[in-house]
Amino acid sequence: MILEGAGGALADISWHAPFFIYLIALLIIPGALVSIKDFKKKDSENQNRHKNAHAETSGKKKLLPLKSIALIYVATFTLMVLFFSVPTKLPFVLDEKGITSTLLIGALISIPGLFGTVGALGQIKVSGFLTEMKTNLLFFIMLGAGIFILSIKSDMTSLIAGLIITGIAFGIINATNLSWLGRIAPVNSRGKIFSGFTTVLFLGQLVSPIIIQPILKTGTLYDAYAFLGIGGIALGLVFVIVNAMELIEQTSVITEHPVGIGIEK
Repeated sequence: MILEGAGGALADISWHAPFFIYLIALLIIPGALVSIKDFKKKDSENQNRHKNAHAETSGKKKLLPLKSIALIYVATFTLMVLFFSVPTKLPFVLDEKGITSTLLIGALISIPGLFGTVGALGQIKVSGFLTEMKTNLLFFIMLGAGIFILSIKSDMTSLIAGLIITGIAFGIINATNLSWLGRIAPVNSRGKIFSGFTTVLFLGQLVSPIIIQPILKTGTLYDAYAFLGIGGIALGLVFVIVNAMELIEQTSVITEHPVGIGIEK
């Protein structure tokens, strides 16, 4: 949220200026060096823990829940395609509304990120009474509705409402699917499974503007948001069908420490 707002302020100075934000990465280097040294001290302890965990699971061969993993990958890819349509295309919509201040545009773009945090923090409450499947079906419909609102040539209040709805739904879905994947991934395959998750996540970001482009050749940005909004609602309905037909087994939801990492008693 802060970086998007800062990017808007810097763009008022020059279109080159926002790229200087990436220099913040230099501040991470000292912390990384300290963490690496600390990791070396604890390396032998971590290896022992890994051996113990492997010993516990070696006698029990757990099959990969491929259907669930594939569904999470599809959901994550689609989620990023939809969500990244906001920062990449919303400035052009705002420009049509007569909003040309890059500072204000940056502030508006940061709204989904802010409320995405709110949604992610609230996910623990949602998981107490909804399974991962039902959470996805409900909040993908909500996400699609939020994006569809952006397709309506309405006033600023409606636009902000759409951004808030989009952000909350995004935060809940992303946190839910991370938790879901961590819960079902066998220990000895977790690295590969989460690598796949990271791949589809960034792939969704990459293709988001590419998917929108063909729509813009025949329609407007408002048409693109309408199309994406309907797409989000459609994926929610897919979860409705999968849930109703029980195509994927639903086990009890673990609401605390689903991955089991870093827990000490």
